Amino acid sequence: MSLSAHGISLRLPNAWDGRIYGRPRLVANPAETSLVPGFDGIEQGHLATLHAANFPLSGAEGEFAAEATTRMPAAGTFVALVEYQPDDRLIPGEGLFESREVPRALAPSDFRPQTLMVPRPGQVGLQRFFTAGARPFCLYAVIGSRAAVPRGASAISDVLGSLVIG
Repeated sequence: MSLSAHGISLRLPNAWDGRIYGRPRLVANPAETSLVPGFDGIEQGHLATLHAANFPLSGAEGEFAAEATTRMPAAGTFVALVEYQPDDRLIPGEGLFESREVPRALAPSDFRPQTLMVPRPGQVGLQRFFTAGARPFCLYAVIGSRAAVPRGASAISDVLGSLVIG
């Protein structure tokens, strides 16, 4: 299956589930803020979020899919790619987002329980922050059990090998 939306495309292996969706990108518009109380910006385009897994996704997952990782099987593999909105504090290519290298090849040793957003017994995860072009991203991946790490890391690397960010 191929996915393409919001300037992101990739191929998923057979039996994987996935989607790419957009969240509104807000930009400051000081001229308008005095006219609309409580609104400090205007919508301009979208920030991308990608979810992919080797088990069925509900479509109701949050950005980092805490719901999906709750029910993932021991052999489960989940990937989220979340685009962040640059502003005066988040500058693409600087700080946490300094890396210009899109993660591709992940080693089993890259996955640790300490990197999980929601720690669950047996699960391991990975987080990588980077900038592609002028777009800051976080790659977040979860594998359902330590026994599944070698196969899961390889499958995620295969998926990331097909990732194109425009």
